[in-house]
Amino acid sequence: MTTISINLSITDLLKGVEQLEPNDLEAFVKSVLQIRAKRLADSLSEEETTLLEQINVGLSKEERELLQAFAQKSEAGILTLSENEAYLELSEKLEYLNGKRLIALGKLAQLRGVSVEGVTKAKDNLSRNIGAKF
Repeated sequence: MTTISINLSITDLLKGVEQLEPNDLEAFVKSVLQIRAKRLADSLSEEETTLLEQINVGLSKEERELLQAFAQKSEAGILTLSENEAYLELSEKLEYLNGKRLIALGKLAQLRGVSVEGVTKAKDNLSRNIGAKF
């Protein structure tokens, strides 16, 4: 693979990003987040890095959309038996991931000597400032 170097302002880069199709935008954001995570990982302990990775595990975009669709069908009373089973499976998976996330948040808070609320406030501030997961 050939590597090239270009000089591009952030404004020009963002103008290009605005033109991406939704799937390409999703892939681009994922790549940027991976770069950011790697840079953060270089300054974090191995344990903090592992905990942050656990905190950021969630349902895929497709699973979130499916869960939302099932919830709407359930509220409307039109969920089929097979959809209900899939809805329950996704709900249980989300519950499991949220439980693991809470455990990791607790461990990270303990490691940093702050409350879980302190960790989540830092996460929320960082997410708001750069629009990314913590």
